[in-house]
Amino acid sequence: MKCASVLSLRAAQQRYEEDGIPKASNERIADLRHYAGAQYAGDVNQKMNDSTPESTGTPLSPYVSGPVLASLRARSLARTVVVLVLALGYALLAHFSTSRGGHGTLGALLAIGPVGCVALIFAWRSMRRVLAITAWLLAVVFIAAHWHELKAEFVWIYLIQQIGIYCLLGISFGRTLAPEHVPLCTQMALHVHGALSADALRYTRQVTMAWTLFFATIAAALIIVFFFAPLQGWSAFANFGIPILIISMFAVEGRVRRRALPDMAHAGIIATIRASTAVGFGAAERCS
Repeated sequence: MKCASVLSLRAAQQRYEEDGIPKASNERIADLRHYAGAQYAGDVNQKMNDSTPESTGTPLSPYVSGPVLASLRARSLARTVVVLVLALGYALLAHFSTSRGGHGTLGALLAIGPVGCVALIFAWRSMRRVLAITAWLLAVVFIAAHWHELKAEFVWIYLIQQIGIYCLLGISFGRTLAPEHVPLCTQMALHVHGALSADALRYTRQVTMAWTLFFATIAAALIIVFFFAPLQGWSAFANFGIPILIISMFAVEGRVRRRALPDMAHAGIIATIRASTAVGFGAAERCS
């Protein structure tokens, strides 16, 4: 519980800073604690002009305004739409290149390009940037030297890419279930709500375990379908079936959560995605 309290205050302060609110000074700590349990884009907006017994009596309106929140929501929605369009376009091109012959170059670029871009971002942000960038450049040289082989066998790269993604997601969720760590779904809920009840803490741990098993099952299914089904069927499952399963998992979990925690303010998928980005997948934060 001590860990949850520390994280809830940290989550509230992080939400303040994301909205351009100055870092809280000592006299604003009471406001942070009061609003720690408020939902990011709902209760904060509703309560920002309220003064509380714990606060100094200074409302939050000098720091946050309605137009600012509206602008933040509009930008968040625009980013979400762009990401969804890009993801759909990638899935269509990946399925096209995999299910039809004669598109080895396109398939290899789609299989290697996104992984290379992500690897470059991680290399640039690495504590040992020079070493990481050097390793990335060596990988580029290796790919260029073996491009014809990779282009001919790009389907295997797709398989490794897909299995790697869902194994990493499963590990990211699963490693936070270790003792003295905060489950990943608990971290997300703390970022959205600021404070959690004992029932919510227990529930978010169970959800973290459910997502871990879900991604492990997906990784296993990718291998089974690849070897025992036509390539077109595997591609359809990987590019369209799995995203549908993930959305269905979100929907089912949301309904279960509303029944298990009827008194809790519930966030949607977009808020959950924002929270996962804020806490970072696999952020195995320890209790203090």
